[in-house]
Amino acid sequence: MLKRLLQILPRSMRIRYLGSILQKLSPIIAPIVVRDDNNGARRSFRSAFPAADEGEIRRLLDRYKLFGFRLWLIQEHLASLSTASLRSYVRDQCAVRGSEHLQEAIKSKRPLIFFTPHYGNFILAGIKLALELENQRRLLFFYNPPGRNAIASEMDTLIRTLDTGAIPEHNNRAGLKRVMSDLKDDGALFLMPDIFEVNPGVRYVSFFGRFALMMTGTVHFALRSDAIVLPMCVDMSDNGRFALDVLPPMNLTQSGDRNRDLYENVSRLANITEEIIRRDVSHWTMWPSFVARTIATPSIPTERESWRSLPQSIRGNLSGLIPDLARVLDFPEREWNDA
Repeated sequence: MLKRLLQILPRSMRIRYLGSILQKLSPIIAPIVVRDDNNGARRSFRSAFPAADEGEIRRLLDRYKLFGFRLWLIQEHLASLSTASLRSYVRDQCAVRGSEHLQEAIKSKRPLIFFTPHYGNFILAGIKLALELENQRRLLFFYNPPGRNAIASEMDTLIRTLDTGAIPEHNNRAGLKRVMSDLKDDGALFLMPDIFEVNPGVRYVSFFGRFALMMTGTVHFALRSDAIVLPMCVDMSDNGRFALDVLPPMNLTQSGDRNRDLYENVSRLANITEEIIRRDVSHWTMWPSFVARTIATPSIPTERESWRSLPQSIRGNLSGLIPDLARVLDFPEREWNDA
């Protein structure tokens, strides 16, 4: 309720008069303004961290809610800034770690692909990168369009306000063509591949102890364009400052077997993504949909009788995904359930 009341105020008023106060009081306010159900996040934490007791899960959920509130405040602040103020804020408040990896990649004259999970202030990661690449590489941001992405319009506006020449590109047929064309011209691409979305191009890979749907677009673009792939993320501190961490380039398997290469590289991407999230698991925004969009790893039967229950076990794990699978395969959900 309090968050809705705050949203009634003009954004400039919220930021100018209340921003710093809300930030300082966020440990007190967050439990009030963030919905306490978060059942998806709670189930996900229990699944990903089975050794944690209820007290640890509760504390993790509280940290997750506090992070979400602080992230909202920061995004409100960024959206309120003019071009000059936005550039100044990003330049002054966000440092760069691993700049040697960034500079070596820029000098390589090869296409560049940067990816981050929805971790920390992932939007700030992209606009800080845009400033670093200004006048050196043309950067395309690639993400789902409005209707499939709640923050697409906000990102479009921020990228254009920053005014570095970076281009927001949406994930559709025209966007895909533009991305491939730019990569062929040694351009740069920024994307966030940790989306649990069923489509014909996904691969199931191990992720936090479950099988997760992982998009193959990052790997597909890299293999097609011979791009350098650099993982990155923004770490948030309690004092309101940030650091963009550019990690060493990802080693890509290129055996010539397309299916094998896709699987091995997507699996490696998932491992890197998990390592980033484990820096502070409360800073990953995708927890509420984690369990609903993944399946448990089935245990391998050790006795003859156990084998009979394995198909039903796997079927049960897939039940939550049947509507999406039916849509992608153009196979009626009723027939799928009857199959």
